[in-house]
Amino acid sequence: IKQKHSCFLSFYFVLLNKMNLIAPGGVKIYNVTAGKTLPEWLSEKKRSALRKDEEFRKRIEIIQEFDFHTACIKVKSSKDKKYIGAIGVYKPQIKLFELDELSLKFERHLDSEPVQFQFLTEDWSKMIILQSDRSLEFHSRYGKHFKIRIPKFGRDMFYNENEAVAYVCASGSGIFRLDLHEGRFLSPLISSCETGCNVGTMSEEHSLLAFGDEDGNIQCFDPRSNERVCIFPVISGSSNNNIHSPISSLNFGGNSSKSSPMNLCVGNESGIVQLYDIRSSVPLVTKDHMYELPIKDIIYHNDYIISADPKIIKI
Repeated sequence: IKQKHSCFLSFYFVLLNKMNLIAPGGVKIYNVTAGKTLPEWLSEKKRSALRKDEEFRKRIEIIQEFDFHTACIKVKSSKDKKYIGAIGVYKPQIKLFELDELSLKFERHLDSEPVQFQFLTEDWSKMIILQSDRSLEFHSRYGKHFKIRIPKFGRDMFYNENEAVAYVCASGSGIFRLDLHEGRFLSPLISSCETGCNVGTMSEEHSLLAFGDEDGNIQCFDPRSNERVCIFPVISGSSNNNIHSPISSLNFGGNSSKSSPMNLCVGNESGIVQLYDIRSSVPLVTKDHMYELPIKDIIYHNDYIISADPKIIKI
């Protein structure tokens, strides 16, 4: 999978178990289009009867136009699991795909290159897009709704739906907070890194905020008091343990049998993935991608952790 498609890793991971596999000469080849196609003229009654058919239930249908001309930057699914949104270049644009129809619902062009985006509702009706020109752009069903500038160049963004606050990691020491209920900026969180935080995330279980900075540290904030509760360095894993590589990816654990909300998975720009218990600064597990390339994304899939860099995906 090429670098521009690495953000589709969760989509491909699910499909691998359902594709027909042949292995001539020991090389695995997955046949995506194997199986019978479903006629368009088939009645609804016969379609419903096919739900009991094992071959029909395991079929794979491909979303049309599921790509960008140059590169895809981010992909997210809506909370109702009916839509997939994606931002990419070139030209800078956002695309929305409807899973029930397996087709492109719309595409909208942007003024500058997108960096991150978030769904603000259960469906796609409200979205916020962080762009490289120091702007946040709000979209609704009818198109662009509002655009506001931020003081520094943004690097990452996430949304706290409990408080209706968008957090933006930027190039300075401040982490900007935009209150969408009151329509104004709140006082920023202040990190200890003058060059800024690269990535941020929030636990859906205990609402703790975690940010990874350029100095290779993890900084955690309590959203109730907006004060930093802890900071600890992440060892790069190189032979020189005094070198801390910038953090490039973060994700809190879930409630599966092998994952706890107290777990925090961290990826840095040296290609190291580490699993922490936030109550300790010592990593539980350390894995090396061996390419010394930045970790682009980390996700939890059942009892597994999936990490991606520009070259490979590891499970």
